[in-house]
Amino acid sequence: MHRLTRFLSIRPVFGLLAASACLLLTTHTGHAENLVVFKASGLFLTPGQTVAGDQPLRLTQGQSVELIGANGRVIRLKGPHDKPPAPNATDKGEKGEKLAEALQSMVTASAADPNHMGVTRSTEAVLKDGGRNWLPDPWLINVTRSGRHCQREGEPVIFWRPDKNKESEIRLATLGNTWKASTRWPAGADKLAPPLNLPLKEETVYQITLDKTKSDLTLVLIPEPVTSAPIQAAWMKESGCEVQSMALVRDLTKKTDPSLPATTAP
Repeated sequence: MHRLTRFLSIRPVFGLLAASACLLLTTHTGHAENLVVFKASGLFLTPGQTVAGDQPLRLTQGQSVELIGANGRVIRLKGPHDKPPAPNATDKGEKGEKLAEALQSMVTASAADPNHMGVTRSTEAVLKDGGRNWLPDPWLINVTRSGRHCQREGEPVIFWRPDKNKESEIRLATLGNTWKASTRWPAGADKLAPPLNLPLKEETVYQITLDKTKSDLTLVLIPEPVTSAPIQAAWMKESGCEVQSMALVRDLTKKTDPSLPATTAP
């Protein structure tokens, strides 16, 4: 299995903070929660950077930032602002909130979002969904599903198909056909590594045809420093990778509630 690090070279860069956006970066002292920057506007903050939840975060008018806590909760702030983003939080979650509760809240929010699945369902129904949301691994790229797909920066991309019973032809192309290739997908294999020369870049649209099934795939990179699974799950959800987020949440929830199924296709 090859690595595509030469294509996935987008890495967070730490810069000097503007005087109007004075921010104390985190140090791992005490029990203050480290918050991860998901998105920032008007600030010299990069996705994947961490900030201290108990230190003042100064935002002026027009500046904004979205942060993800240790348990996957998202904090959205807009200027003017000059307070700690999570003063009562610890590395186990705000005010001792349990991981299982935070994950179930995330699932419930997704189930109730009409833009997510088109129908409101219970947390249990979502977690036990045996339909299109099933993935054997949250980091697989389902080539039969159009939309946004998340991948860890620097990790190899692996394609996946729900039906592995027959040999198929897969054709790949960037939008505008600036690059294209095709290969055979052997019968009995549900996973496939893409061609070595596939120019994978974030926010680029890739057109994939598997036999007669066509899909448009947009790659989203999760920065390499983001290694916490709850934060990764929230990052996926906020980035539009809902199916992968649900798969990762199911894996995490399985650890806290053994009665729920893991992310293995039924």
